[in-house]
Amino acid sequence: MTTFNWKVQSVQHDIVGTDTGAITVACWECTGVDGEKTGSYSGATTFLPDVNAPGYVPYTEVTEEEVLAWLFNDDAKGNKRVDKVQVEASVQAQLDWVPTTASGVPWATTLES
Repeated sequence: MTTFNWKVQSVQHDIVGTDTGAITVACWECTGVDGEKTGSYSGATTFLPDVNAPGYVPYTEVTEEEVLAWLFNDDAKGNKRVDKVQVEASVQAQLDWVPTTASGVPWATTLES
């Protein structure tokens, strides 16, 4: 059974102007672990923050859980920001992949001292 872990690696926020503290980009990663196997998928998602909107949260007060919720919720036009199901399916595909070829050389290399 695969365990998925979502993490926000960093956020970009405005530091000048009237929107100081407005988060504009979130860099994220989803990792999956199934026994000894691991897989990952990462991305960056942009936001168009409205500092006057109800529920606005500035950089200095935001939590990782809030940013993850923003990522998984649709934008104002109803478009998915991050398709959690699709990303986790991609990670699962990495874990399920079984190699059908191998590379290397059939002879051992010995170093002489």
